[in-house]
Amino acid sequence: MKLAGQRSARGAPGLCVLWLGLAGSPAAPAAMSVTPADPTLSAGQTQQFTASGAVAPTGVGAGGEYTCVRLPDGTAQCAGRNQFGQHGNGTLDDSSVLDPVSGITTATRVAAGDEYACALLADGTARCWGLGESGQRGDGSFGTFTPGDVPVAVGGLAGAVSLATGYGHTCALLADATMRCWGENRQGQLGNGATADPGTPYPVAVSGITGATAFTTGAYHTCARLGNGALSCWGRNGDGQLGNGTYADSSTPVPVSGITTAAAVSGGGSHTCAVLSDGTVSCWGDNRFGQLGDGTTFGRTTSVPVSGITGAVAVSAGWGHTCALLGDGSVQCWGDNEFGQLGDGTTTARTTPVPVGAVAGAVAITAGWWHHTCALLGDGTVKCWGANEWGQLGNGTTTRALSPVTMSGTGVTWTSSNTAVATIDATGRATCVGAGTTAITATDASGASASTTLTVVGDVTLSVFRTGAGTGTVTSSPPGINCGTDCSEAYASGTVVTLTASAASDSVFAGWSGCDTVSGATCTVTVGSGRTATATFDLKRFVLTVDKTGLVGSQASVTSSPPGIDCGADCAETYTSGTVVTLTAGPGLLFGSWSGCDSVSGTTCTVTMSATKSVTAGFMP
Repeated sequence: MKLAGQRSARGAPGLCVLWLGLAGSPAAPAAMSVTPADPTLSAGQTQQFTASGAVAPTGVGAGGEYTCVRLPDGTAQCAGRNQFGQHGNGTLDDSSVLDPVSGITTATRVAAGDEYACALLADGTARCWGLGESGQRGDGSFGTFTPGDVPVAVGGLAGAVSLATGYGHTCALLADATMRCWGENRQGQLGNGATADPGTPYPVAVSGITGATAFTTGAYHTCARLGNGALSCWGRNGDGQLGNGTYADSSTPVPVSGITTAAAVSGGGSHTCAVLSDGTVSCWGDNRFGQLGDGTTFGRTTSVPVSGITGAVAVSAGWGHTCALLGDGSVQCWGDNEFGQLGDGTTTARTTPVPVGAVAGAVAITAGWWHHTCALLGDGTVKCWGANEWGQLGNGTTTRALSPVTMSGTGVTWTSSNTAVATIDATGRATCVGAGTTAITATDASGASASTTLTVVGDVTLSVFRTGAGTGTVTSSPPGINCGTDCSEAYASGTVVTLTASAASDSVFAGWSGCDTVSGATCTVTVGSGRTATATFDLKRFVLTVDKTGLVGSQASVTSSPPGIDCGADCAETYTSGTVVTLTAGPGLLFGSWSGCDSVSGTTCTVTMSATKSVTAGFMP
């Protein structure tokens, strides 16, 4: 049993940011399925599979030497220390793996306090279990143990939409944006304008709080975010954790100085941090371990920015350390690191943030009461690190972890029935190895599973030929062919390839052969075996016209080489682009001059056909 005089040695995380971010009424999970269904790929290609309807945690809270998770069906499970029944399973037995909490079936949030926990239910009521010496269970009693060591109803609470637990007090946000708190109140942390020793074992209204949108419970203080982005805090202030520039405790809310754009807030042992609307983080209060993240160990009664944090979406303050979740799914932590709770592989305290190793795709973060931290990943996997002497990391051991380890029974396990066809990693990404089929199976923590069939085929070559007197290029979609230079490509069987022909400036596209369908200059081919497609390009053709002036008829003539013009009667001819035509006028004694030629030599005129042209032969009248 913890004595009141011992409590100053420990503190609580603010969990409301995590649970608010994962809010939602419980519902029976949909039948599990794996997508995409029955894909066909080629060797060497990869495919990301996703499991829908899996029973995997949707919330996690790190308490005092134990951790609890909420599942999508409204149930809860806890791992770690259980000396006061904080697992809520009717026993006092510790466990290094998750235990189901008894009688909780409609939880929308589960908050882990120091040595007790509470669940917010879908009907707006709450149940709590574990240590109750300060009235923190809210059941009207100060009993050390929960009756039967199972959850009991919080008396007189209705219409709650959020819930958070501190060291020895609990608070709820109601649908009307007011707040109720219960439990320990020696420093005024219930916010009702009074203090009580040891506390108040039933919910009381927080004075003057209206329009609250979020809140946090620290060790002995509480803070609320208001609709305009301002913050108000109340309770113990011996380290400046109320952020109002003083060290005076307050049993009613006081404004936090200099904070006007808070997006989220989290209270720790004796410090508080807020995410601002620009993605930065500011902290205030105790800083002996560097938990304010400003590069110093000096305490602050007003907020200071955390060094180097941008793009933050959530923050969680533990007893002596703090962690931020960034928008890219990574996590950074700072402060006390005696047991590896910063997750950077060391036990070195940090006064500025350091990245947590091996965590990617995180959607929530919780810095624990004592010396551990956990993150929830997007696939329902929970990663934890730090102290583990009671099994609070939930990985089946009691060995501390300086870097993240996976909590047993969380997330989805992926398998491939034929690894010679495809392998699959822990995130569900398959890599195709060789031709054949394999069953890709996802199994969740409840043992439910779903499968799909992955077919891997050998590549099939599509070749393009170009014919005709003209020139041009052919390109493909999907990419691979650029003919020009690369006129063949291997595609997975069944791939639909669109080829597009583009003629050179002196040529025209004449047509396709070998296609499944043709539309203008495009050819569509479904690759099923070795295929060829032929694009024909012709040179452009231009008309050359000869006019005569002066003598006419049989008195004068113009002939061409190459043949075609005999003017006389035939004074126009079509030639392909680039043809050099030599015109000769006769009889020479009667010839005068040429016009429209590229070059002239006596009675001859030379024309290179790059466009429609006309020349004139002038004879004497």
